[in-house]
Amino acid sequence: MSISHIISIMPPCRLKKPFCLLGAMTLQVFLAGAVYAQDMVQTLVASEAGGSLAAAAADAAIASEAAATRHTLEVGGATANISNDSPNWRDMYIKGVHHFDGNGVLQWQVDSQKHYGERGTSGAIAYTRDINPDWYFSIGASSGSASFMSRARADVGLYYKWLASRQLVTGITGMWSKSGDGVHRDRAVGLNAAYYFSDLPLVLQGGVTANESDPGSVTTNRWFGAVTYGRDKAYYLTLRHEAGREGYLPAGANAGAAVDFSSRVTNLSWRHWISPKFGYVVGGEYYVNPYYHRKGLNAGLFYHF
Repeated sequence: MSISHIISIMPPCRLKKPFCLLGAMTLQVFLAGAVYAQDMVQTLVASEAGGSLAAAAADAAIASEAAATRHTLEVGGATANISNDSPNWRDMYIKGVHHFDGNGVLQWQVDSQKHYGERGTSGAIAYTRDINPDWYFSIGASSGSASFMSRARADVGLYYKWLASRQLVTGITGMWSKSGDGVHRDRAVGLNAAYYFSDLPLVLQGGVTANESDPGSVTTNRWFGAVTYGRDKAYYLTLRHEAGREGYLPAGANAGAAVDFSSRVTNLSWRHWISPKFGYVVGGEYYVNPYYHRKGLNAGLFYHF
């Protein structure tokens, strides 16, 4: 199962700050990756860490609470070189974020991915809403057609805003998934936090995830850290690193033999506004496990309306 279906997004924090990370996942964006920011996400399944390249682009996605930006659409693609003479990866995606006054935020994403020599399509949807000024929740679901994707996945997250200015956000997340290979199932619980500086355009994020994969009851743990610098309608620069163990590989030459192995992935993303309504995002990813290395690039265009 691929992390590409992680709806892990840390949903909009609604801190009434100059900026606010849209997400991640931890109900980290989603689907094939994640709709808008999987930054905090980290409901990583025990399968391929780092997920889809499209998700990597989403990792840095950030949305503002400005009333003028009610909806956002983004389209893009990604490519990755895989070591050991394995087939390269190719991804394309389209995703949207829709803010509704008093009725929460709806996020969705559709991906077309070619990984491990196999082509698949996946879709995901997530909904985030305030419970009261301090608490909010997020729920999501996703599904994909390929063996390396989740055939069915469900995510849920509950978040609390601390301090008088609500600059500290903590959350607990849960995930269940059924792999597209028809064999594996995963269950995960995650804890994460984000701190929004009041005197700097800076956000720090971190979290841990515990995952159990069947068959075999393989238990694995992962952690992540991320830093984002920038301002809404100007730019955001995000650096994210994640490491730990994975339960299994979802596909590829080592899919049957790779169980409970270590891996790490680093993502760098740049989101830039050309005008108040239009901009682009570019990024890179480097992933390592004992069986192969992956180096990828992604790019996309977004529009607010």
